[in-house]
Amino acid sequence: MTHTTRLCWLVLLALAASGLAAQAQEGKSDAQDGGREKPDAARGQKLLAGKDAEKPGAVVAKVKVYRQLSKERLENILKDLGISFQTSGDFWSGTVMYDFTRNNNRIRLQYWKGADLRIDVFYFKIPLEDVNRWNRTARLSRAVLLAGPPEGVSLEAELDCTGGVTDGMVRQFILNFDKELGAFADFWKTIEEEEEVFQTANTDRLEKMLKSLNYAFKKTQEKGVTLYEYSFGKHKVRLHCHQGGGVLVLETAFPKLALEKINKYNHDSRYVRAALRPDASGKDVTTLESYLDCRGGVTDTIVRGFLTIFDRDLKAFERNFMEVGQEMESEIREGVSVQSNKR
Repeated sequence: MTHTTRLCWLVLLALAASGLAAQAQEGKSDAQDGGREKPDAARGQKLLAGKDAEKPGAVVAKVKVYRQLSKERLENILKDLGISFQTSGDFWSGTVMYDFTRNNNRIRLQYWKGADLRIDVFYFKIPLEDVNRWNRTARLSRAVLLAGPPEGVSLEAELDCTGGVTDGMVRQFILNFDKELGAFADFWKTIEEEEEVFQTANTDRLEKMLKSLNYAFKKTQEKGVTLYEYSFGKHKVRLHCHQGGGVLVLETAFPKLALEKINKYNHDSRYVRAALRPDASGKDVTTLESYLDCRGGVTDTIVRGFLTIFDRDLKAFERNFMEVGQEMESEIREGVSVQSNKR
């Protein structure tokens, strides 16, 4: 064996011995660590798992898909969203109407045998051109002009359940409609139309409007003032026509409140007022009132708005003052008769 060959073998033997020593040291370290995973390896596996999770089609969680939505499941979703509702309809046939209020909008959610959901809100009549203008730009709703009675516009949306829906889809369907209502309220402000102007709302005109709003009214005369009384929910509302219809006053009654509460309400409110006054029996009650001066010139749309906005204010007043107690509930159900004071 030559001198050069001998040197090569010595180098190879040294390298082999060094490798064996390193492996022995690693084995010793693993034994000391108790078989724990090396930090670098653990980080690498976590990063790999994160990349895999981000891959298209990766399944993070599984949810149930329904081809028929049960009433119980829908009602649980409404309750989870904090929605208090009233039901009506033909329960035996599977058609149920859920009525509730959100952001001062009276909403109806229609349940059709678990196969279809429809949600809608009724608005005053607007020109057909404006209905089409909304439908050209809307994504998640449609507007439909209704011949009536009452005449108006339905803003609505539908969800077909037969192709499969999840709880999340139903929640999103309801929440989306909230946004559509907000957008439609902004759209409403852009509508312009020409109408006949009048300075006095005569009885024929008022009665036609009340009927168009589905208010079943009773007409009376009191101290030369024409009165229309009708029900809104559990409340009795009175419409006073002063000066031959030149000034209109709406009022309803609640149980007596402290003057401090009445004053706070008047301080915080717009377009309406509260007052303490005696009813027909001499008992003090709190009246909620609103007025419209027609003598400067109004239109049918303006008077209809006056009537329906008062409905909204009435519900808000009741909601904000329910802490008065059970007496309030019982007296509202009976319908407090308010003495008409000379204004």
